[in-house]
Amino acid sequence: MDIAAANTAAARALVAGLAAAGVTDCAISPGSRSTPLTVAFAEQKAVRPWLHLDERSGAYFALGLARATGRPVALVCTSGTAAANFFPAIVEANLSRVPLVVLTADRPPALRERGAAQTIDQLRIYGTHVRMALDLPLPLGFANEASQFRMHAARAAGMALGPLPGPVHLNVPFDEPLIAPPATHPGPDTRPNRGTTVGLSASVPAQAEVALAAERLAGARRPVIIAGPETGGLPGDDIAFLARRLGAPIFADGLSGLRTGPHDRSLVLDSFDAIVRDPRIAEVRADAVIHFGGPPTSKALNGMLAALRGVPYVLVDRPGGYRDPNLAADTVVSGEPAAVARILADMLEWESSTDPGWVEGWVASDAVARDVLRGHIDAFDAPFEGRVFTELQQALPAGATIVAGNSMPVRDLDSFIAASEKPLHLVANRGANGIDGVVSSALGAAAAPAAAPSCS
Repeated sequence: MDIAAANTAAARALVAGLAAAGVTDCAISPGSRSTPLTVAFAEQKAVRPWLHLDERSGAYFALGLARATGRPVALVCTSGTAAANFFPAIVEANLSRVPLVVLTADRPPALRERGAAQTIDQLRIYGTHVRMALDLPLPLGFANEASQFRMHAARAAGMALGPLPGPVHLNVPFDEPLIAPPATHPGPDTRPNRGTTVGLSASVPAQAEVALAAERLAGARRPVIIAGPETGGLPGDDIAFLARRLGAPIFADGLSGLRTGPHDRSLVLDSFDAIVRDPRIAEVRADAVIHFGGPPTSKALNGMLAALRGVPYVLVDRPGGYRDPNLAADTVVSGEPAAVARILADMLEWESSTDPGWVEGWVASDAVARDVLRGHIDAFDAPFEGRVFTELQQALPAGATIVAGNSMPVRDLDSFIAASEKPLHLVANRGANGIDGVVSSALGAAAAPAAAPSCS
C-alpha cells in the first residue's frame, strides 16, 4: 500500500470535486500535514490558490471573496491550532450566510486522544457554526476511493450554497509519508475537469405561508417594509413592487442593497434613523410590518420595531433562518425573498387602503432629514466621520465596494449613505458584529474577478 500515492490521489480528487461544483478560489495557509492538499491546489488551474501566512487573515479573506462572488471559497490549513484560527471568520460566515468549504488537514485517527503533537479534536471544533462537518476517511488507495473524495467535495460545495448558505467543514486526515519525493511524485491528470456547477438553491415559499401573510397584511392602513442587512443584497425590484402594492415606505438599511442601484427607489427611505429618534414618532405608529433581511443596523429603528408588539409582523427569511431578536414577528414565511415578495404582491389588492398621506409623509420627511443632515455635514470645518461616506459615495465609480467596520463606521454608513441610482456594494461583517477581520475581508472582496475599486 503506497500511502503517499493514496494521499496524492485523495487530495487531487477533493480539488477536482470542488472545481466541478463551481469553486474557483481557495485560501491556503500552508503547513506540513496539509501538504497533499496544498500541492494538489498548486498543480492545477481550475481553482486559484491564494496563499496566506496567517490562518485568521486567510479565513476573513475567503469570507470577503465568497461574499463578493456568491460562490463557495475553499479554505485549507494544517492540523492543530491552525484550524482554531479559522473560527472567528467561520462564525461570521455562518451568521452572514456566506458559503465556505473548510478543509482542515489532520493526523491519522490512531494518533488522536493520545497526546500526539499538533493533534486536537478537529471534527467538533466549529460546533453548530457549520452546516455540516464530516471526518473523511484516511486515504488508503482502495479501488474507487478517489471518486468518494470527489463526491464529498462536490456535496460540501452544494451544501455551502443553500438553501441557507454558510460554511461546511471537511476534516481530512493524512498519514505519512505525506507525498512522494519530487522525482517520483506522479504528474497531475490533465484531462478536462467535468462536473455539474452548483448554484444557489431556489427556495419556493409555501403557498399557505404566503396566503397567511397576505391575510395579516390585508387592510393595513399604515404598513411599513423593513429591508435589513443581507449578504448579496435584497431584491430591489421585487420589494419596490410590493411596496407600491401595499402603499408602504421601505426602511432600507445601508447594507440591504436597496439604497443604491437602478431599481425603483421612490419609496426607499435613507435617513430614517434621524426621524425615528424623535420621541413624537410614537404618535405615528405603523399597524403592519413586513421584514426582509436581518436586524437593522439602526438602534433607533430596532427600538421602534420592538414597540410594535401586537401589530401584524411578517418576517421573511430563507428556510432554516430566523432573525428576530425583538421577538416581534407573529408570522414567518420561509423562502427566497424575491419569490415571496412577488407572490405576496400578487395576492394583495391593487387598491391601497392606506391612510391618506401615509407613505407620502414618510418620503417627504425623509427628504427633509437628508437635506438637514447634508447641510450640517457640509458646514463642519473639523473632520467628521460621517462625511467619509458622503465623500466616498460621490467619488467612487459605479460598482465600487465599501467595506465598513462595526461599531461606529457601519452606523455612519447607515446614517449618511443616500439613496442613489449609482450602484455601490456596501459591506460589513454584521453576522456576529465583530470588529476584527475588516482589512482581510476587504482584500477578499477586492480579489473578486472584475471587482471595482474597494475601500475599507
